Amino acid sequence: LPVLPREISVMPMIEEALMLGMRSGHALAEIERTVRIADLVGECFVLFGRESGIGFNEHVALLCRRAGFDPHIAQEASGLATMLGLVAAGFGITMISASLGALHADNIVYRPLAEPDAISRMWLLQRGSPTVACQAFVAAVIESHRMADGQLASPGGATGKISGATAIPSSSSARPSATVASP
Repeated sequence: LPVLPREISVMPMIEEALMLGMRSGHALAEIERTVRIADLVGECFVLFGRESGIGFNEHVALLCRRAGFDPHIAQEASGLATMLGLVAAGFGITMISASLGALHADNIVYRPLAEPDAISRMWLLQRGSPTVACQAFVAAVIESHRMADGQLASPGGATGKISGATAIPSSSSARPSATVASP
């Protein structure tokens, strides 16, 4: 996360692996080993639009730069269905969280990525201390994800993990306002 103002509290919610999504028949869909990000050199990417990605595109770009290249973003989509439709039509490849990879779209194949830092994190950002309603929301999201995934863990662990909901202390005089962010 970037440096945030003191009045913003942060609650880590979910951490899970990123998956590579591509059209069926793509050369990377046929390989038997885990895909490395370096294998993606020269590929066209389909990602969320900047207004929807909330840092996700930057995270993908950072992973690619660490592998020695800048990603070529061929298309930006306003939503998940559009993004998966563009991938299924062959406009490029994408990275999505493992839980989104559970959505089965026709003509798309998902493969795990080899890099341990190829993860997606969901955070809740809020002005002021978390309210009881906010804490209940976070608990419901974590429980729902735990039931779907069957795993519990803390941030920084392996993929597919759920973190505890602990807020970073902040000013209690700020007006509550929550945002869920995920890179």
